[in-house]
Amino acid sequence: MNKKIVNATEITVDGIHFKSKLEARCYILLKEAGLNFKYEKTDVELLQGFRPSFDVYEVDRGQLKKKVTKGGKNQVIRSISYKPDFVYSDNKRKIIIETKGFKNDVYPYKRKLFFKYLNLFLEQNKCEVYFFEPTNVTTIKQTIEIIKNIMKHDKRRNRR
Repeated sequence: MNKKIVNATEITVDGIHFKSKLEARCYILLKEAGLNFKYEKTDVELLQGFRPSFDVYEVDRGQLKKKVTKGGKNQVIRSISYKPDFVYSDNKRKIIIETKGFKNDVYPYKRKLFFKYLNLFLEQNKCEVYFFEPTNVTTIKQTIEIIKNIMKHDKRRNRR
């Protein structure tokens, strides 16, 4: 889990602690648009943790040392998980917004694994999935307009 976002300033809005001003701004704009997204409520396990069946040696202060012993009780490789910033979900669709001002070195890998998860989710749930990755206030506003159009189009379809 990434504790720190590169060059981000943490902020609290409406009692919700955001890791960046961009996330907080996205929350405010979604709220103003009347869109009910949940902030960091969905946690997806991308790769399950496990115990290695082999010994692992690493260099520590210039010396090769055993770091993991196969079958060791406390030697667990932790799971890799991903928690999207904002998620809206109903019977017909799942909309994900991941605000990204600065991308760290881990994010591209987690993003690929998350996309694989979304493909499997689609196969099992037969609903629409939308993924947005705005990087500034302008693209957040564009994202919100697209989402409003998606929902408006869906309402028109239901009236027929």
